[in-house]
Amino acid sequence: MDPNDEKGLDYHFYKEIAKHPKGEGITKCLSCGTCSSTCQVLAVNNNYNPRKIIQKAVLGLREEVLNSEMIWICARCNSCIEKCPKGIRPGDIITAIRNVALEEGKTSNKGVRHSIYFKKSILQTGKVNEAILPLYTLRFKIFSQVPQAIKMFFKGKLPPIFPKKIKGIKDIRKLNQLIQNRKLKQAKDLNKRGQS
Repeated sequence: MDPNDEKGLDYHFYKEIAKHPKGEGITKCLSCGTCSSTCQVLAVNNNYNPRKIIQKAVLGLREEVLNSEMIWICARCNSCIEKCPKGIRPGDIITAIRNVALEEGKTSNKGVRHSIYFKKSILQTGKVNEAILPLYTLRFKIFSQVPQAIKMFFKGKLPPIFPKKIKGIKDIRKLNQLIQNRKLKQAKDLNKRGQS
């Protein structure tokens, strides 16, 4: 039996993250905490800590990291990049971790549901459907938002349920297809490098 399996650790997890586009910074991280000290999300949510997420990935806590809702909270504001002594882009590492989670079908938490519907909505109309997004993200927990929705309704602040498509929606869809094609090409290139 593999000792990694016995402890629930995957000591090669960080290498898998490093193979994803822009995930290679994980191999250079000193775990100094500079990213956390400048993180705008951590300033409002004490549960989110980019240093801890990256450190757990390096330590091999694969399932804990991939199932964590915290990997979906990064706002990609890039505050962490400016001060990093190694020039690492922690947001890119978090994105690489998200990609591993998606590849493995880890879609059961609200963070990933939010991200998936956000993209779907943009591709449908060119805008985020703010009326439907909370329903998709929160599911049955949406009932906790009813008092706020009532207040918004009486103040005329509820977003439209069916937003109009923007004029450039075809361009957005073409851009998305280009990005998807580029990701497929990068994945193929990485597989070729891994096999040689």
